[in-house]
Amino acid sequence: MEVSLFWIFSLFYIFSLLANGMIFGLICLDLRLHTPMYFFLSHLAIIDMSYASNNVPKMLANLVNQKRTISFVPCVMQTFLYLGFAATECLILVAMSYDRFVAICHPLQYTVIMNWRVCIVL
Repeated sequence: MEVSLFWIFSLFYIFSLLANGMIFGLICLDLRLHTPMYFFLSHLAIIDMSYASNNVPKMLANLVNQKRTISFVPCVMQTFLYLGFAATECLILVAMSYDRFVAICHPLQYTVIMNWRVCIVL
């Protein structure tokens, strides 16, 4: 049972990293995708890869090993990283929603309001 769970979660982890890496790579390579929306989407892909890389490797190691404990310091580190990634993801989603609001409600002023300086500050 644990071996099958190990392989299932390993596949999900690999697919998650590949999909988000592909999103990030395509956004970086295609110059037409260098817009504020895709800027935020690429950062969201990085956060998603960080989420997965924070918890899944230790879980996979625990599925393989008989020792299933985690010491206090790595537990606290995982918790703080998880909460930090969650807060960052929320902030990116807020910035993306503001970007879409400006694009829909003020389409003629979009390029003036959402310039690269504003994107970096957000």
